[in-house]
Amino acid sequence: MGEGNWKFRKVVAKEPTNPEYLRALGGALHRAGDKTQGFEYLHRAIELASVNVNILNNLAAAYLFDYQFHRARGYTDQALRIAPDNDLARRLRDGIDHLEAECGL
Repeated sequence: MGEGNWKFRKVVAKEPTNPEYLRALGGALHRAGDKTQGFEYLHRAIELASVNVNILNNLAAAYLFDYQFHRARGYTDQALRIAPDNDLARRLRDGIDHLEAECGL
């Protein structure tokens, strides 16, 4: 695990119910290859802040990178319902559509 992940863990240990800290740790773990724990922290974050577009986008991106298009689309749709002009959510949605087309889905 990278040094940055240890720092995130320390911050989360101090404030275990801070959704932004959980989001940051979950995203870092997922990117580092610990997908199970990454998703665990991201899901804890969204349970605490169900309308947080940043968390929804992180979940969408994580599922997109895992080729779980249906789940990625669900989180992207939620983000766009909350913030219709959110550029990242729109780009994620375009990425989902593009990859689904490439995979013939």
